[in-house]
Amino acid sequence: MAICKACGRDIAADMMFCPYCGTKRTLDEAGKPVEDIPEQKIGVIPYVQGQGRLGGTWTIIVSDRRLIFAKALATDEKTETDPKGVGLGLLSKRGPDSGCGLTYAQRYQEMTPGEALKESPDNFQVDVGDVVLASMSQDAEVRYGMRMRLKEGELLFSMPQQHDHRDHLRKVLGDRLTW
Repeated sequence: MAICKACGRDIAADMMFCPYCGTKRTLDEAGKPVEDIPEQKIGVIPYVQGQGRLGGTWTIIVSDRRLIFAKALATDEKTETDPKGVGLGLLSKRGPDSGCGLTYAQRYQEMTPGEALKESPDNFQVDVGDVVLASMSQDAEVRYGMRMRLKEGELLFSMPQQHDHRDHLRKVLGDRLTW
C-alpha cells in the first residue's frame, strides 16, 4: 500500500493516479510510482474520552495524513483518567525505579501510525481530508470538548486541556479547527 501525498488516503502501490482525489503520483526513471514523502507522526493525545461510537478511553495518534483512534485495553482503562494528574510527564519514559509500567498511551510514542492502527481490531483511522470541520471548546476546567464533523458522520470526544494536544490537531486541520 502507498499513501496519496495530496489527500493522505491509502492507495495501491502500483497506481499512477489517486482514485480519490485524482492526483498524479511521482514516477521514477522506469515510470513506476514512488513515494515522495513518508508519513510524519505529529504527536499522541492520551486519555481521550468519547461518546457514542467513541465510548470509553482512547488515544489519538496524529500524523500529517490521518488520525488513528486507538482503543485503550480493558486493563489500561483502570488507569487514572483525571486530567489534573495527566501532564507532560505522562509521555516521558518511565524507568524501573519509578514503580510503574508503561501506560497504553506511551506505547504509541514508539509505534508508527500504521502499527498503532493494526494493534487492535477496534482501532480505526480518520483521513485528515475527511474532516470537514472540528470545533473545540472548554467543556470543563481541565478538558477540551471536541466535535469533529466528517464527510460521513461525526465524532464527539473530550481530551486533556494541554496546548500541545490542541496544537497537534491545529497543525493537521488548519482553519477547519475552530474555537
